[in-house]
Amino acid sequence: MSRPPGYGRPSSRAGKKQIVVFLESGALGRLRVRARNEERTMQEVLAACLNEGLRPLGHPPLFPVEHRRMFVRSTRRAKPRGDETRPSRRGLHGLAGWFAGALVDEALSFAAERGTSVQAIGEEGARRLLSDPTLQIETPPELETA
Repeated sequence: MSRPPGYGRPSSRAGKKQIVVFLESGALGRLRVRARNEERTMQEVLAACLNEGLRPLGHPPLFPVEHRRMFVRSTRRAKPRGDETRPSRRGLHGLAGWFAGALVDEALSFAAERGTSVQAIGEEGARRLLSDPTLQIETPPELETA
């Protein structure tokens, strides 16, 4: 059965996979303020969180901090997870972004090798970004293309 036009993922997400990191409301709020102050999208913030979380594990940054468009959801923000979700996510807010599928697969593989999760890597990166204002939300030099 074929799907009607416009159904499913937009073409801009072809070959991409989503990563969602669940954070406490206060942490996510502080990341939003920082993103707004630095004119960054939440996708860019998530990429920076993941890259910062990979550093202490000895992995070079994976995710380019790409600024493609600015969309700020000022009303009707996502609600915190309720009783119908996993206990580990209850009361948390999701920080989500779409990345190249190969990068997501590499991050998942690395996390599994280290006995951790992409969730834990993202949480650590968020903690590092929030505790050190000198850390930049930008593509690391090793990922810059000439």
